[in-house]
Amino acid sequence: MQVKNCALVLVVLIVILSGCSGGGKLSLEDVGIMKIDDEKQKITLGMSRAKAEDVLGKGEKNDYDGFEYDSGVTVRYRDGKISSIALSEESKGVYQTLNKIEIGTLRDKVEKIVDAKAASDKPLSYFYDTSSKSFVTEREKLERKSTEELEENFVLSYNFDDNGYTSLIILSDQRAAKYGD
Repeated sequence: MQVKNCALVLVVLIVILSGCSGGGKLSLEDVGIMKIDDEKQKITLGMSRAKAEDVLGKGEKNDYDGFEYDSGVTVRYRDGKISSIALSEESKGVYQTLNKIEIGTLRDKVEKIVDAKAASDKPLSYFYDTSSKSFVTEREKLERKSTEELEENFVLSYNFDDNGYTSLIILSDQRAAKYGD
């Protein structure tokens, strides 16, 4: 009986420790948004503009080379594919990130959901390096990469109001975050 209990404790410890590594593996398809009332309606980094507009409708070009869509979604495209997605106050109750963070989510809940060490505090930003398949806390590790490599890495950024609720969410590849394209 002791062997079974010891094995069970070992399995539980392995599960707990594997969950503590933080963040897991991410790919382009993991970084995006979805409609709250229809999780099949989603857009992700790297998705074509045509597919994104099947979900979002037609957007209007803004002054910052992005496109604004109904319900507080702003998207930037590079070579016809999504390089960044932003959710503003108007998206509350309509869109959320694929890991179910939306405008109005408390900071401590965002930190718990992302489950990784942030690279910066204001805004709360997480940098994901696809070559190491992990979140990195030193921004410089990503900034030394080539332009092509920057397109494969992600930045998850969250701004908060004075009460600690998300007021702006920006999901982008590292190139878009660094160069604004």
